[in-house]
Amino acid sequence: MKTKKDKKLKYKLMIAFGGFFAAVALFCSFYNLIPKSLTSGIIGFATCLFVIGIIRLYIRKEPLIDEMVKTANQKAISISWVQTLLLIAILFWINLIFKMALTVGDVLYVLLFFMLLTNMFFRHYYLRTGIKE
Repeated sequence: MKTKKDKKLKYKLMIAFGGFFAAVALFCSFYNLIPKSLTSGIIGFATCLFVIGIIRLYIRKEPLIDEMVKTANQKAISISWVQTLLLIAILFWINLIFKMALTVGDVLYVLLFFMLLTNMFFRHYYLRTGIKE
């Protein structure tokens, strides 16, 4: 069983790794060691790690997990994946029909942001209305 000290250490490590990855990405960007799209992806990942660590460590306590919360999380993530797969299909057809040059960074940002939003929306929806089988 994890203690409070273990959880705090986990969030502190998330903050440290987020800062480290951001510093490495900025260093590589400054000296043009890696492409800009990869740099922006690493900075986005580092920002997510940093923000999640800060929120969990200082702002909000970790919620109690019971069966209803687990089921709501599972349903929300499954619907989020389905919605994201539909978005991938839409992006594919937009790229094919309109001959737009979508970069990997653009597609990844859209997909990850869309997945995050749909997961949060459906999780909130299921926790608020209850889970219907």
